[in-house]
Amino acid sequence: MNSLADRIAKKRVSIVRPARREDADSEFDLIREILQCLHGLVLGLRPPDDNEMRDIQKNVMPFVDPDLFSFIYHDSEPPRPA
Repeated sequence: MNSLADRIAKKRVSIVRPARREDADSEFDLIREILQCLHGLVLGLRPPDDNEMRDIQKNVMPFVDPDLFSFIYHDSEPPRPA
């Protein structure tokens, strides 16, 4: 199984984009989707439900710096665990 980093290195078809503060709802949806994909791969990880994710978003957005994280798109697909 190739890791995402391996696929990016081979194809070089990737886009790195910063988080979009103005589109916080869809950004947090993407983060939640990533966490759901990791469920079962990481022992003990329980992804947040919709209400928990919105609470996290509401509490984090006042001080989050979008320059602290980015999303890597590979072949125009959003990030997913390998």
